[in-house]
Amino acid sequence: MNAFGDLLPRLRYVETIPVDVDGRKLVAVKDPQRYATAMLTVEQGALYILSKCDGRTTLGDLAREWEEQTGRPLPAEDVARLIKVFDDHFFLETPHFDAHKRAVDSAWMNAPIRPSTLFDYAEPGKEKEAWDELRRMINDFYRAAGHPPGPEIVSEKRTAKILVAPHIDYQRGGKVWAAAYGEFARSFTGRRVIILGTNHQPHKLPVSMTAKNFQTPFGLLLVDEELSSRIAAALPFDPYEDELPHRVEHSVELAAVMLAYLRPDIRIVPVLLGGAQHLVDGKDDPETDEAFLALAEAVPRYFGRRRRRRGADRLGRPRARRTHVSGRVSHR
Repeated sequence: MNAFGDLLPRLRYVETIPVDVDGRKLVAVKDPQRYATAMLTVEQGALYILSKCDGRTTLGDLAREWEEQTGRPLPAEDVARLIKVFDDHFFLETPHFDAHKRAVDSAWMNAPIRPSTLFDYAEPGKEKEAWDELRRMINDFYRAAGHPPGPEIVSEKRTAKILVAPHIDYQRGGKVWAAAYGEFARSFTGRRVIILGTNHQPHKLPVSMTAKNFQTPFGLLLVDEELSSRIAAALPFDPYEDELPHRVEHSVELAAVMLAYLRPDIRIVPVLLGGAQHLVDGKDDPETDEAFLALAEAVPRYFGRRRRRRGADRLGRPRARRTHVSGRVSHR
């Protein structure tokens, strides 16, 4: 970038988090897709410059707007340095990022397991301490919820068939995780769990599945390949063709970690569900949506005969309001 006519590269979709560093009000910039190699912290001025990185604004446009708002000139070299740092860390839509993304995606697709993403930003060389701290933290959550450590919970009776629980991070929702999964552990004696998680990642299909076993702090949690294949075969498309969202999606991973902590012998079917806003808005009917119907029929098929209940629709599915509860939610 050496001319005021140069277009600023486009900033990829990011999350911004206000932080306080030694009394300074800064902003941490995070890549929810985890292609960036680190979180970067910037001042408000730099954040304003980044907000203008849309692939349409020129350096000259930015310089004029900056001077109008601040009364100060904007040195082109300062912008160039900022752009270089963010490009070096893969936050910008550039050929540099495209090559990096292809390499990351290829490595993940060829990996034999689904690596944990819980500590992607852990300080190098301190990953083991981070995993040990997570184990201690989960044990503390169970004690606070009135349960013994998870592996010591005895299944008393086989009554639980469905668990509806949050997928918020452990730091903010740990007590709720322990309360929900602790009760589930007391009343579940099965060996297979289908995890239906929200797909927050860019996706092509309404249902995404993976056959990769999940790495957790408590060992590998294995996928039930036979059941997964049978459910996938019942869908009107191949959910494995859109497997990449599982690379960094936390909604299934957080549940998988909790299940591995409680019952490492359990096998799972990891399923990510895409957006249903078209159903919520009434643009399509869930009674006729092909993907929705196929999944609703395929999953209960392997868990006994469906019974109609009060409050259920005519397909036997409980009516529920789609919600996403979080202290900080980002939408594109």
